[in-house]
Amino acid sequence: MKIKACTFLTIMSMGAAAVAGPFSLTVEKGLQISFGGTPLVVEEALVLTPPLPPGAAPEAPPPQPVSLLRNPQTNISDLDGNRRVCNVYGETDGVKYRREVSAAADGSEVELAFMAHCPAYQDHLTGSSIRYQLRLPLAPFEGCTYTALYGRSSKLNEVSGTITASSGRIANAPIRQIAFSGQGRQLVIDCNPKGVNAHGDYPPNAVVGVWDLIVESDCLVLSRPYTPLFFGGMLAGHLVFYEGTHEDFTRRHATDSYRYFSEMLPDRQFVFGARKFGKQYTDAGVNAFSPEKGFGWLATDGLRVSTHRPQGALYSAVCGNGEASFRMTGLRSGVHIITIVTGVGLEGAGPFSVSCNGRVVASDLSIAPLMVQTLSFPVWLESGEALFTFTGNWAISTLNDQLLQTSYEDYSFRRGFWRHTGLPEPSVMFSSASYAKAPEFTVRVSKYPLPEPGQETAAPLKSWDLPTSHAVFKPGEDWRGRANIGSLGPSNNGTFSEFNTPELIARRIQELKADNLNVILTNGMLSRHTYPTHWQRAEKNLADFVRAGHPHGIKFVDHQDHSLLWDMESGFRVLVANMPYLQQTIDGQLTARGFCPSNSQYFAIFADKIAAHVQATGIDGIMIDEVSFHGLKFCGCADCRQAFTAESGWHLPADECSPDLFNKESALWRAWLRWRQKRLGDFWYRLKERIRTFKPDFVIMGYSTHYGMTSTYGSLTQGSALEQSTRGWDFVGTEIMTRNIYANYRSVMTLRQAKGQFQHSAGLPVYGLVYTSGFNWDLMYFGWALNNMLGQTTWEMTGRYCPPDKSNYRLFTVNNGNMAMREAEPVTGVAMLFSNQSRDWPRGVAYPPDVLGMSQLLNLKHIPHVFINETGLKQDILKKYKVLFVCNAMSLSDANLAVIREFARQGGTVYLSNRVGASNENGDLRSSWPFADLFPLERIDKPSPAVKMYAGPTFAEALALAKPISGVVCRATAEIAAPVRVLWEYEGPSGTRFPAVLEVPLGAGRVVYSPLLLGAPANATEIAVGREFTFERQLDAEEIAHRVLADVLGKETTPWVPLTVPEAVLTNIFRDRGETVVHFLNATGSRMEPGQTVSASPPDEPFPALEKDIRFVIRLPSLQRAYVVSPDFAGEVELKTRQVELGAYEVVLPADRLKIYTLVRIR
Repeated sequence: MKIKACTFLTIMSMGAAAVAGPFSLTVEKGLQISFGGTPLVVEEALVLTPPLPPGAAPEAPPPQPVSLLRNPQTNISDLDGNRRVCNVYGETDGVKYRREVSAAADGSEVELAFMAHCPAYQDHLTGSSIRYQLRLPLAPFEGCTYTALYGRSSKLNEVSGTITASSGRIANAPIRQIAFSGQGRQLVIDCNPKGVNAHGDYPPNAVVGVWDLIVESDCLVLSRPYTPLFFGGMLAGHLVFYEGTHEDFTRRHATDSYRYFSEMLPDRQFVFGARKFGKQYTDAGVNAFSPEKGFGWLATDGLRVSTHRPQGALYSAVCGNGEASFRMTGLRSGVHIITIVTGVGLEGAGPFSVSCNGRVVASDLSIAPLMVQTLSFPVWLESGEALFTFTGNWAISTLNDQLLQTSYEDYSFRRGFWRHTGLPEPSVMFSSASYAKAPEFTVRVSKYPLPEPGQETAAPLKSWDLPTSHAVFKPGEDWRGRANIGSLGPSNNGTFSEFNTPELIARRIQELKADNLNVILTNGMLSRHTYPTHWQRAEKNLADFVRAGHPHGIKFVDHQDHSLLWDMESGFRVLVANMPYLQQTIDGQLTARGFCPSNSQYFAIFADKIAAHVQATGIDGIMIDEVSFHGLKFCGCADCRQAFTAESGWHLPADECSPDLFNKESALWRAWLRWRQKRLGDFWYRLKERIRTFKPDFVIMGYSTHYGMTSTYGSLTQGSALEQSTRGWDFVGTEIMTRNIYANYRSVMTLRQAKGQFQHSAGLPVYGLVYTSGFNWDLMYFGWALNNMLGQTTWEMTGRYCPPDKSNYRLFTVNNGNMAMREAEPVTGVAMLFSNQSRDWPRGVAYPPDVLGMSQLLNLKHIPHVFINETGLKQDILKKYKVLFVCNAMSLSDANLAVIREFARQGGTVYLSNRVGASNENGDLRSSWPFADLFPLERIDKPSPAVKMYAGPTFAEALALAKPISGVVCRATAEIAAPVRVLWEYEGPSGTRFPAVLEVPLGAGRVVYSPLLLGAPANATEIAVGREFTFERQLDAEEIAHRVLADVLGKETTPWVPLTVPEAVLTNIFRDRGETVVHFLNATGSRMEPGQTVSASPPDEPFPALEKDIRFVIRLPSLQRAYVVSPDFAGEVELKTRQVELGAYEVVLPADRLKIYTLVRIR
């Protein structure tokens, strides 16, 4: 549809004549940017399209868009003779807007910036679409080829084609850049001129770097939409038009990928003097400058090589006494991070100074013998070359060049979002005032001892203490168990300006209270440290909310990021001002775009700032994301290296060629990875101790994904192991990533139970973040109920309300039958060990599938169980249980093993499997199997799959398997005889039979062992919306595993007998305030099959009615009353019961009383 709107902008371009400066700006007949009379943009519009009215039929015609560019003010000016700038700005229907267009004086490019801001609580704007768009005539483009970039900032994709009238949506996704070629023209439209470092992927309140481009009738329509919710928000974008090709992207942009945790890849790395060095380096040595190579010394007289050891870049150096200059050419224009590292042997170096392009960077530098010095600094390099001059008794081992941002990407150092800084700005964000002062460019000089190669582990490895610190509440004041966690409304992109008056704050508080949201996460400007000029304003708004909300019983938890220095608003300004505190790689000292959480100086500054923030705002808690190392290469800063040595007695190798680096078979590397985990645990412990000095009940919340719990990406790659973080966390959560928990109920149920390891091992409450793609109340309800039935609370992104025809689960509280989460205790005799040590140091196979699959098998049979971790391997915790599953826990300490044995001696049953106990807690392989004294087996670390199974005692019937069950070779070292019993045998592919399940008494209890991974075939995994569902049930393997579980569990382990409970009705049992509570959650409508795509929505009938009543027998000394409560109906409904035997009662739950989620309460 063509929008009839006032035309404020006509861009004329793309003439065939090859003259300098293709763009020019004229204003005689309105604003025009022209060249050769060929239009490039023929219409500009900012339009508001209302939503379909409630109840409108799907085929109803869409509402007509309304122009917001009505009666604007105009300003035309020249800026320092370099730019002609035209601004239009105004306010229409409550929407403030501004558009600025400018052309370079030499005509080389045109830049367009726009911004529109919607205030909160504007009914005519909420749910409407606001779209800024440009219309480009098709004729000049028709037949032209194009190459477009699209995708998230973490990964750009490329697509090419030819423009035709039927091209439709280019790339079928929003684009970041498109380059056209044809009709004698080459044009680039850059929709993300600040680059992917800004991470501008989503509105609101960000400069979004992706635009829609659609061929529509006789035009190309380039647009950026936003649909404001009740809290309003800002729509903003930037475009640059320039004559060029797709290949110009690398000239104008520093990188094509920015991930949360990633290296800032270097443009160049030079090594000086070393004979053997890492492959990342180019040998510069004492070579004279070569124009062809683009590097070298201007004069080589007086240069010499000093070598301490032949291998490793830092064990040699080029030295001199006097002055010498090293030149680099062919550099991209922009802000570079230069890192010069010098390792010296016995002679030392200094004093000396270093200059870059004639400016002294550092002076009076001295390096003692057997030390490494790192000099790192940011610098503008815009002439294409750099000249580094060394004066005095100097030395250099490596020189590294990283491009932080190009000159073209500069929208925060020497200018801001707007070129004209004296005009009204629609939003507080990206204010010209934020960029008025030039950023400080700091210099990092750090030193650490140069380790002697091969002697890094000469000293004994020290052990370390792991103290904990947690919130201390007065009686009755622990709010975590009753937490219904929501947000103010805006997500991570909030600005703390949405509700900026007492009236707006009071209104939002009343809405939150009415929806029973009593813990509010304030998560605007999530990377708060990259918005330094907004800190005080945000702090004041937060304090106003706290003062208004506390009288209503609402707690406030501030949500921030920690380490990431992406270029959101002012991120790179903060980076260059804090060079001494940034993470560095271990194999080159390259700077990362992130703070080092281990750096002691930085931590002191950070802790003081957070403590002051807590006192200034009165918040009740804080949640700080991304306290992590930015990958396996981090952090090799001097502070981390020296702290590692002080605490472990070992040295991290300085030789980038060392076989210990990145080698999980190296004891040194494993110790380093464990120390990084410990160091981040120290961060949380020390932060909590700092705040507890004045606020003992202050709560630190934290979370990961399920993947962050079960994989080594979080624990090893980032160093962020949950078992360490919880040394200072008080409330442990999960971002449940699937967006459709209902489709993944089988896997998510077990993963939520596994996260409960922190409940049952350390007494820490657990919560889960539930959200959906778009918004679906049924999926939200199911996710909340799944958390609730496990004694966990829910965090959800709020601003969405219960539809009138749905059950409002948020109002289901302890007052109308829900559990008191902190007081309720699970009723079960079964515990499963989730061994975080085994997750990190697996042997032969991945650790999680067997234990998670075994949990899913128990859930299929409605057998209640809980997870614990190594912290929970204590007799005072284990005494609650009768059975302990230790499934394929490969890495256990001697102390862990002793506790497990003692559990059996005291009368418990222990189930062991596969490679259990193969190594110690550090991942060091044991010389012998620690259970060989119980079972006469020789375990060989080779796979041995089972193709058939035979059940004892006769072992006569062969149970063939459609797919083999994985196992490990276990051969009998002697005839198996009493007291050891073989319960099952299996047959391998060769026909040889082996023991599959063995049992031996130990003290008053027993130990059961299987070399097979019986749980692994049952392990469904969590699949995200839009991905293919891959899990296929292996019913034969499940049936065998269930028979084994029956032998392990016995008849008296479980507290109930579910007689007619469908497999897809999820269950759990708690004891709460004197009553037994049996939970039932209806997942019978979730029937995912392999090959199906996980939908963003539930089935049309998500919660079908049950076909028959649910009957179960509960074991209790007596039963006075049984009744049901539910979010799906009001009040309490009595149930029929009867005693079936002494201490056992049958309870009947009518089918019509389980719609979605029901609690049976028994007194």
